[in-house]
Parts: sequence; structure tokens; C-alpha cells
Amino acid sequence: MQRRALKYLKFGDPREVTELVNENISTELESYEIGSSVTRVSPGDKVVIFALNSPSWSDVSVVEEGDLIKIDNRITPNQGATMMVNPPTAWLMMKMGGMEKGDWIIQNSANSGVGRAVIEIAKEKGYHTINIVRDRPNINELKDELIRMGGDVVLTEEEVKNEGKKYKGRPKLAMNGVGGKSCLQISSLLARGGMLITYGGMSKKAHEISTSALVFNNITAVGIANGVWMMDPANKKESDIMLSEIQACIFYLLVHSRTLHQRQIFVMAKN
Repeated sequence: MQRRALKYLKFGDPREVTELVNENISTELESYEIGSSVTRVSPGDKVVIFALNSPSWSDVSVVEEGDLIKIDNRITPNQGATMMVNPPTAWLMMKMGGMEKGDWIIQNSANSGVGRAVIEIAKEKGYHTINIVRDRPNINELKDELIRMGGDVVLTEEEVKNEGKKYKGRPKLAMNGVGGKSCLQISSLLARGGMLITYGGMSKKAHEISTSALVFNNITAVGIANGVWMMDPANKKESDIMLSEIQACIFYLLVHSRTLHQRQIFVMAKN
């Protein structure tokens, strides 16, 4: 029996990879066979596989039609490989927050993939953003970068302690991907009746919210998992609208893909 570890394809050497796990794109749906009842995709379509157990790292896969999402053929592989995680999370949080043109958002982890998507999508929709980042040696360079992307205000966590009061009551929506004291900071600056949405916990600390924010400022605190939301059939129509908007933003360079670095497979292997 032949023991084959690698197979060279027309798309290149598979030892050079773009992304791991669920961030993947099938460059095109090959015209081997399509079931007679398949109606949503056709041979030659560009698709992403959206399932909990995506068959990554395979030359040929048999997948359910419902696990394929057809995307614009103009979307590049790098763009397609990253469009299903960060931009949808940003878009969904804005929808949940009931944002309207001119409203303000405050977010921590503003230089993360989600944070950058928030800045660019918010700019396109006419929302304003207050962006919190950790201090670092090149902080001014990072601030300038996020401002160029469309951020209105960029502050370090230390600066929020001193300057945050001037923004208190302005944000309608707070996006929390860090937790701990950072969550306490942004939730305390929300407008009355505002919403705190948690999508991550990078600090690995419990999410802190003050009693006064909950009781006297009447804020709402919720969590989201974009993948769970998209897999709910009840959200299919809104999910399609979301993906259509995101693809348009990506194609017209209103939302930019993360810079991806190719790595040899043996570099990623465990010792």
C-alpha cells in the first residue's frame, strides 16, 4: 500500500499553507460529481466550507450542500480564508447593538482581527469608534495605523483611566474581547441602556462589570458566538445579507484581509 503524505496540486505545494483549522477556502468546486438534488452550487463556483468539522487538508472531499457557502468569484483565496470569522463577528455585534448612523462604539482589543474589522465596518456604516489597546513601545505607530483605518479615538488602557470620563455616556455599544479590568473599563463608559457584548476573553480573567452599570445605568450584557448564530436556520436570511455586505466591503477594499504568512507544514508540526 502506498503511504502518501503529500500530493502536489495545481494550486501549489500543500506544504505551504495559508491558515489552519476553520479558516479555509476551497479555491473552486471541482466538477467531479454533484448530487441530483444539489441546487445552491455548481461546478466552478468558489465556496467556503462552513461546518464544525471542516475537511481541511484534503485533495477531494464529499460534503453536504448545506455546509458550503458560495462566495463571489472575485474574492481571492486569502480574502476568502479569513472572511468567515472576524468580519461576521464585528457585523453581528453592530446588529445586536441596534446601531444607527452617528452612534458610538467602544471596544477593547482594537488591534485584533475583530477589532480592525469593527473599525472598518463602522466607518463604512457611519458609526464612530473609541478603540482601546494595550501600551507598547510602538504605541504611537499603532495609534496612527488604527486612525488611518477609520478609528475616531485610540487610547491605551492606562489612558482610559485618566481620559475615559470625557467619553462617559457616549458609547451605545461596548465590544469586549478581553475581560477582566478592561471589561470593567468599557462597560462603565456606556450610555444609559447601552449594551455590552462579549465575544472573547484574551486576558483569561473573569469579565468584570460594576454594580452601578447594571443597576443604575441599566446596561445589558450578552455574549455571542458567530458560528453558532450562523448555523441557526432561523438566521439564514440575515446571515446571507451579512455575507453579501462583507464580500462587497472586501472586494471594494473597504474591509481588508489580515496579512497572512505562508508556513511549511514541518514548521507547524509538533516535536
